[in-house]
Amino acid sequence: DVFGRGCPGGGGFNSKEALEKIFKQDLSAALFAPGWVFENNDKTKFNELQDKFWSLLERHCKHRYGYGQLPFITSFCRGTGSRLAIDGKEILPMGWFNLSTQDPQPTWLNNCLHLAGKNSPVAVHSVNVSTGESYHGGNSLSIEGNVGGEIEGNCKVFARLFSCDFDVSYPLLISYTFKREGSERLQFALVL
Repeated sequence: DVFGRGCPGGGGFNSKEALEKIFKQDLSAALFAPGWVFENNDKTKFNELQDKFWSLLERHCKHRYGYGQLPFITSFCRGTGSRLAIDGKEILPMGWFNLSTQDPQPTWLNNCLHLAGKNSPVAVHSVNVSTGESYHGGNSLSIEGNVGGEIEGNCKVFARLFSCDFDVSYPLLISYTFKREGSERLQFALVL
């Protein structure tokens, strides 16, 4: 019970404590009332707090199935936003809510692999679904970080997003849209 009624840890952001005890006994679990995040916290920070809540439970939630059917299309829309955009054009400049428009969400957030070692000038601080800007729907994927020096040689950061199990036949068409802010020295690429 995410509200903590009779549960170890008291629920909420400590719900992981109950799950740890359950899984130590090799039992299964179901979450009751995950609406706690919205109902008991600052609603203006819902997306941030929702991501925090699930990231605390992530190691206890097994990803059994990845996305397995093509076409696979996502704009990271959660079915809500502070504005609505279609193909990069704002069509509604105010908050909206329609869960039927929700797109596939990342299997993982903040799962980054830095390939240049500890002294890399490139640091990714967060990979999150953002309500700040959107190309299609009300959300986008925000990858935030900084470049703290000169980039030399092979300095790469991979942000793992989806668990997929596609049967691929060729030709395969892949397209993506991104907006870069800040350093023009960074390159962006999609790795399958």
